[in-house]
Amino acid sequence: MDLVNYPKCFNRFPLITAILLTSLIAMPVFAHVNNPIVIPSSKSSTIEKGIHNGDIALHLRARAEHAYESTLKSGRAYTLATKLTYNTADMCDFLGLIEFDHVNSYFNNKHNAGFNTTPGQENGFPMIPDPKGTAMTQAFIQFHGWNQTHVKIGRQAFTFDDERFVGTSDFRQTPQTFDALSIHNTMIPDVKWFYAYVFQYNSPWQGNKRAVEGQRKHDSHLLNVSWQVLPDLNLTGYAYFVHDNIRLTDSSDTFGARLSGKHAIERDFIFKYYLEAAVQNEAHGNPYDYTAHYYLVDLHALYENYTINLGYASLTGNDKSPGKYLRTPLASSHMHQGLTDTFLYNPIHQGIKDYYVGLNADLIFKIKAKATYHYYDNYSGGGSIGHEWDFGISRQFLNQFEMGLDYAKLNVKPTSDYRSGHKLWLWVSAKI
Repeated sequence: MDLVNYPKCFNRFPLITAILLTSLIAMPVFAHVNNPIVIPSSKSSTIEKGIHNGDIALHLRARAEHAYESTLKSGRAYTLATKLTYNTADMCDFLGLIEFDHVNSYFNNKHNAGFNTTPGQENGFPMIPDPKGTAMTQAFIQFHGWNQTHVKIGRQAFTFDDERFVGTSDFRQTPQTFDALSIHNTMIPDVKWFYAYVFQYNSPWQGNKRAVEGQRKHDSHLLNVSWQVLPDLNLTGYAYFVHDNIRLTDSSDTFGARLSGKHAIERDFIFKYYLEAAVQNEAHGNPYDYTAHYYLVDLHALYENYTINLGYASLTGNDKSPGKYLRTPLASSHMHQGLTDTFLYNPIHQGIKDYYVGLNADLIFKIKAKATYHYYDNYSGGGSIGHEWDFGISRQFLNQFEMGLDYAKLNVKPTSDYRSGHKLWLWVSAKI
């Protein structure tokens, strides 16, 4: 099937298409779906005992973030996120889970959290999207008693692959989640499939009542089908039918495939690779008529405690036709095209090419360090955007505490539409 020419024929029937793709795929594919089944610590025969014997977890994360962009003032955000999670015991293969996330923000005279959450601060400072507020980030019922299948209904979190198209933005103090019905099945050996019908998207701004479109109604269908071809070779196929009832310009149909594998050259030397391609068309009332593509080549060489990776990512666009660019509205932020987040909240009409090289290392005293260099080009219209350096260092204590320091610096060309700048993060987290 020619994915470049055929996707538009599926626009009117996303659910039917999802079912057909599940049953008709001739080459099984593999996807890393992070929608883990909740395993309670106990079982109960009654609802009363199930509630009483449930599990509670507390997660605290304090963070200081400083941001600077040319032509703007230096912005600062000092925040504390408190996440409380409770799940019941297993009750005849059913359980319930609820999670609340509360963010306190301090010294707010220089914090621009964006989307009307910090009035008076949003014109002069770079955006740091960690608004104060309280959100119920998860609330679902899970059934896991039928033939290696588990079903969730309610507010939940799930991610696919490297979270380029669907993720939870866990770096932010309030994660993004989905009100959805999801089904995850592993009945066939080495074959997995995941389907979700999303009826509301909850952004990292969901906990602040003043946020503009912090939560948006959806009518979206997300499908992953998977197959582990060999122990070290996986192939991924996906179809994402995103229908945003509020932001029609974010609505699209995306079809893609991802190949991942690894090969041990010697006992201490391992080579990993990730290859991905996707095609996207407008759908569901999107006023722009377009076709866009995504390409990824990511290579890793691992030797003892060190990893070097080289990569290229391309998100297509058209400099002569604004609006004809690749959309990733459900993706995780702060994970792609550099840590400065420059390309996440602004439409990249020209598209972008990202060439990068990185190094990760496990150092003495259990310290982890990372460094990445990005070089950015416009996909359409020619010309370079600039380059970025990202650095990070972190250490875990007693399996419950972690602290880290990250720094990112972006330098853009004078002819670029973007701003040079840098960001600094200092954070401490605790899981109880």
